Amino acid sequence: MSRGAAFVARGFSWRVALLGLVLIPLNCFWVQQMEIVWYSAQPTTIALYFHVIFTLAVLLLGNWLARVPAPALGRRLRPVIGPLAAPAERWAPRLALDPGELLVLYIMLAISTSLAGHDALEILVPIMSFGFWNATPENRWHELFHRLLPRHLTVANEKILKGYYLGGDTLYTWEHLRAWAMPIMLWTAFILVAVFVMLCINTIVRRQWTEKERLAFPIIQIPLEICQPRTMLFRNRLFWIGIAAAGLIDIVNGLSFLYPSVPSLPVRRIDLNQYIVDRPWVGVGWLPISFYPFAIGLGYLLPLDLLFSSWFFFWVWKAQRIMTFALGWENRPDFPYVNQQSFGAYLGLALFALYVA
Repeated sequence: MSRGAAFVARGFSWRVALLGLVLIPLNCFWVQQMEIVWYSAQPTTIALYFHVIFTLAVLLLGNWLARVPAPALGRRLRPVIGPLAAPAERWAPRLALDPGELLVLYIMLAISTSLAGHDALEILVPIMSFGFWNATPENRWHELFHRLLPRHLTVANEKILKGYYLGGDTLYTWEHLRAWAMPIMLWTAFILVAVFVMLCINTIVRRQWTEKERLAFPIIQIPLEICQPRTMLFRNRLFWIGIAAAGLIDIVNGLSFLYPSVPSLPVRRIDLNQYIVDRPWVGVGWLPISFYPFAIGLGYLLPLDLLFSSWFFFWVWKAQRIMTFALGWENRPDFPYVNQQSFGAYLGLALFALYVA
């Protein structure tokens, strides 16, 4: 059993379950605020969710405070909380979470983020009502497909949808709750079944991936490292230099966005296609170059063969586009069928993974 699996196996406890039940709604609310209300950061577009790492860091800080030697803790807290310093001095060390509990919380928050983020609940909830609210006499949606939409899976009442789309209303009325309750319960049941199926797939491929192929699972390496009991990561000078460099780039570019007079650091995506004008090379299409710190950092954690294949097949895709223009086939719809090729590759990998498992 790997060290991470060993930690998690003994990390579940009732206090972790209760803490997770508190943190999951707050975590999902934070995701919705960033991705829908503010439309910024977009944490679920990147596999390593930065807001979950931040939450884990806050929990680690709480652990550190709880494990401060009792006399020192009492001296620090006495001026702040007065008579409560003595009980805090006694009980604080017992509140500290062990590495297994921290990893279980990380897993709970990461999974809830996946369900709440892009291409999941963020899309599902608006879809429940989109076809009815956006129907107009011009698009004739009510004639084309309204009769095909199951009423128990959608919200069709325009009076109720007005408050949802335009604001100035509340969900917490009997009429609104009754309209949304049935679709939400049915879709929740569907999501729970889908999650259960994915857990079953994990069970099928776990032994092949972890014990035979020994995959690196690079995304989990950072959470696993910072949860170690005596991790040296926070004492590593290069670690803090990396955080400072990435933070400086983000701060400078954020100031440049708010105040255009501040020069920005050119790390964002630049499309090189704008400099290509001759056929058939213009067929290369979108050709970005960027220097995102998070992508560079994740690249150091990925196996070399995976990094090479990502680079190699990117250029295979571009070579297909150039060949399409060279042969004059660019007017054929969707040619060279990149999305279909990608789907076929995913399907082939999935079937092969299940076969060897």
